[in-house]
Amino acid sequence: MLLVGAASAPGFLLGSAPTLADVRLTMTLLRYDSSYRAAFGLRGGKGGVLTENGYPAVAAYLREMADVPRFAAAAHRQPA
Repeated sequence: MLLVGAASAPGFLLGSAPTLADVRLTMTLLRYDSSYRAAFGLRGGKGGVLTENGYPAVAAYLREMADVPRFAAAAHRQPA
């Protein structure tokens, strides 16, 4: 899987700093994961990309993106 290979490499998709491609991919994965779990009624951490037993390299990439201060602040902003 191409995504697992890209996520396994150290850093971000296009180098050592996050780019718009990283932000877009992260948001897509987060939406996909939550929709997939809800649509198929998965419980107990089964079936998602965010779980360690699913795709550990992708989960690590998402954790790395969550550690980027500006991304984390924007992603966790509450609607007004």
